[in-house]
Amino acid sequence: MPYFLIFEFLSPVFALTGLVVTAVWWILGGLSTFYFIAFLLVSIAGLLLTTAALALEEFNYHRYHRRSDVARLLAYAVFENLGYHQLHDVWRAIGYLDIARGKTGWGAQPRRGFGTSTDTLA
Repeated sequence: MPYFLIFEFLSPVFALTGLVVTAVWWILGGLSTFYFIAFLLVSIAGLLLTTAALALEEFNYHRYHRRSDVARLLAYAVFENLGYHQLHDVWRAIGYLDIARGKTGWGAQPRRGFGTSTDTLA
């Protein structure tokens, strides 16, 4: 339970606060450009882990038959680390605000069915 609380539940708070405080401090001149660039490089270190995992998978199992598939996966890894991850943290922080306001439900999710659309893939 302590692991979940510190590393999973509170991770958006730490990540977003760290990004905002570091950027503001750099803009105000309290932080050197060298440190700011080093911080950005460390904060996207997940990209290296994803790339290494993809390389190990490809070298060992050859699951992807086209180079374009591997290139697409690498592009997704870059997108995830340079935008989507931060957006996901924002969504999770908004979830904290919803919980604080007492909003705990999903809201109405009306069903539309499959047969009502005129668009077909065939």
